Amino acid sequence: MQLMDRNPMLRWLICAISLCGIGACHTATERRREVSAENGTVSQTACYRYVNGRDTVHLRLITDRDSVNGTLHFKNYQVDGSSGSVSGRLHGDTLVVLYDFFAEGMHSITEEAFLVQGDTYVRGFGERQETAGIHRFIDRRTIDFSDGQAFHTVPCAADRAD
Repeated sequence: MQLMDRNPMLRWLICAISLCGIGACHTATERRREVSAENGTVSQTACYRYVNGRDTVHLRLITDRDSVNGTLHFKNYQVDGSSGSVSGRLHGDTLVVLYDFFAEGMHSITEEAFLVQGDTYVRGFGERQETAGIHRFIDRRTIDFSDGQAFHTVPCAADRAD
């Protein structure tokens, strides 16, 4: 400390180096923000759960604009469940995804549809047909959401809790 008192130039040098270091950190932070804004990557993760008696279905969605990816896990009482990934797009108020999963040791891909109602996703049902190994809705306009499973928002830490 006595050295700094005797040499004012050393004091200025230390201050200048400190300010440069602070400025460099600030500049790096600004660059990261610009890159994020440039890429438009504003992804959001949300978790949902449907419960009916002892059956539970967990849905985790990662949304980036109209693209959606995530997981879907069916845990059924006294019946084998299934677990896999979902990927698809939002079409207005309807989320349409392909559910790629394993159940009873068999690999399957099934098209699923969810009607978005605020913070709730209602799973729709309809007639499907297998084409090229994928079970797709025959006509998306006829998907019935009236008696669908209502998935309600849950904290993501609890999305797999039973």
